[in-house]
Amino acid sequence: MVNLYAVTFGLSTAWIRNATPIEVGVALRTIERSPDTLYDDTGDSISVDNPYWGELTGLYWLWKNRSFNDDDIIGFCHYNKCLEPSGIEKAFQEHAGKPYWIVREPETMVSHDYPEDIHILRDILKKDETGYLEAWDAIYDETGASLGGKKNSYCMQMFYADKQSFLDYCDFLFRVLFQVREQIGDCDRPAYHKRYCAFLGERLLSVYLLRNQCEFSTREVRYNENLVYRFARTIRKKVTGDFGFFGLRKWIGKRMQRSYQSSYAKDKDEERSEHKE
Repeated sequence: MVNLYAVTFGLSTAWIRNATPIEVGVALRTIERSPDTLYDDTGDSISVDNPYWGELTGLYWLWKNRSFNDDDIIGFCHYNKCLEPSGIEKAFQEHAGKPYWIVREPETMVSHDYPEDIHILRDILKKDETGYLEAWDAIYDETGASLGGKKNSYCMQMFYADKQSFLDYCDFLFRVLFQVREQIGDCDRPAYHKRYCAFLGERLLSVYLLRNQCEFSTREVRYNENLVYRFARTIRKKVTGDFGFFGLRKWIGKRMQRSYQSSYAKDKDEERSEHKE
């Protein structure tokens, strides 16, 4: 059975078929609760620390408070983006009994805005995680960017995984990030940049997959776009091709990017005048 969860911060996830919403950061705000929604402030929770973890307070809640059957498939996505959902069960049936993942198509990771965070993370991997530092250094440079500008990062914390892979990954991810959180601590940064656990965490999925030689396939990311930009995306793919057509591909791409930027990305654009990368 596919169990898909979509983290949200007060925004609708209804456009994502068969997804159960998880409200995150609930310990820090007053909201009207619904029986059809999960909340990250119950049970074993880090909801109160959401400014540093972002969507990962929802992932932590799932790991600690939700029970799954051995044949369950656990999916994780965001209120405004998810992985292409068709054929998920069939793909896992073809890999029955084996660890298996479905992740997003690889992208080029940009530099982390605070390189000192990367240094702390690397030191933790070097000390406590045998083999993970080598995997990290095979993917990212000293700033957390993809080596050589390659498309090698399965970022955004979106995936489908079998039960045991999900549990193993969360054990690794939070074991490392709790050490990062302890060492960096609270920080006087703009709200967007406080989310260092989230930013470092999305890099660690690729590290986990490489270190453990996980078998996986990739899916396209679907965004919650309006009809105009869905049409623009179709034109971009079907008409302009890989080389563009009188600049149309570039023009459409820029406008599409604006349409599916998350609120976090918009915050970042506004704050770049305060902190230059």
